[in-house]
Amino acid sequence: MRLNQFIFSFFLIHSLFVHSQNDTIAISENINLAREQFSKNPGDGLKYAIKALDLAIKSDNKKFIGKANNTMGSAWYFLGDNDSAEAYQSKALEIQLEINDLEGIGRSYANLGTTYSEKGLNEKAIQYFLLAEKKFIAINYQLGLAKTYNSLGILFYNIKDFNNAARYYSSGIKIAKELKDEALYYSIATNLANTLSYQHKNKEALFMYMTSYAIAKRRNNFSDLVTICNSICQQYLTMDNLISAKKYNEEAIALIQKYDLSDYSKISAFGNYGIILQNEGKYKEAVLYLDSALTYTKNNEDLPKQIDLHIQLSQSLLKNNNYKRAAENLMLANKLKDSLYTKNLEEKLA
Repeated sequence: MRLNQFIFSFFLIHSLFVHSQNDTIAISENINLAREQFSKNPGDGLKYAIKALDLAIKSDNKKFIGKANNTMGSAWYFLGDNDSAEAYQSKALEIQLEINDLEGIGRSYANLGTTYSEKGLNEKAIQYFLLAEKKFIAINYQLGLAKTYNSLGILFYNIKDFNNAARYYSSGIKIAKELKDEALYYSIATNLANTLSYQHKNKEALFMYMTSYAIAKRRNNFSDLVTICNSICQQYLTMDNLISAKKYNEEAIALIQKYDLSDYSKISAFGNYGIILQNEGKYKEAVLYLDSALTYTKNNEDLPKQIDLHIQLSQSLLKNNNYKRAAENLMLANKLKDSLYTKNLEEKLA
């Protein structure tokens, strides 16, 4: 009798263990499926995230409930609903603090930092990423730490603290190199190059751009490659090296023609070619390309880029003796400068 009771208890415990294991696998699978869809199809990503959260709640596993809430927050972030993203990330953090899930706490701090960054609350975002940094250092989570340093670099760049931006990017690059994560490495390297370029450290910036270029080309990441080619072209234009600028601009335009790439890449590539044509004295052709670049800025909120294009177009029109349009574009550039000043002032007041 006792043997039968023992066998029954064993099978009951084993059944419960297997059921629990199956729940955990199902939750993890849905979380992974959700993450795979975020950048491709965020609507489908949300569906998987909802399923993961439902399964986690049914299993009464707090660690996975926290993870599923993180995933829900990320789903809403990719759908552009930052308030819902903040609500789910905050719920995840509350659970993770309760059970002392250090990695989960770090992820939630980082995700909240991303959400606040999207809302334009750079200082608050920095505070949350610094909290994430402490947790990731405590558990030696190097990948999370590298991504956090990249995010901190971006935030310090946004508030024009370029020394701190460069410092955090350099720390992120060092870890990405140790992890042999090429995609992360060239992503941070490109950001560092942008910062160095803004500081007029042209040779250092060009070296970082070329490092990123080599990796992106080897990995056949054509979207990133066009962005990097555009940046290299701009860097060479700054250094008055027209031949090299033209070489990378031609590569960018060839990739745009071959693949369906974003309008932003077209703005930079056509704008750069317009400036190259200006330097060659081909002002009529320059007007065509600068006009094309401005057409693609209609759905883009990059005011500095629009200002620069209007100024460049004004110069080419002036050389073509089209004084009326030249004056109109110069006026538009000044108007956009006022808008940019107002926007920056409002952000500082906020």
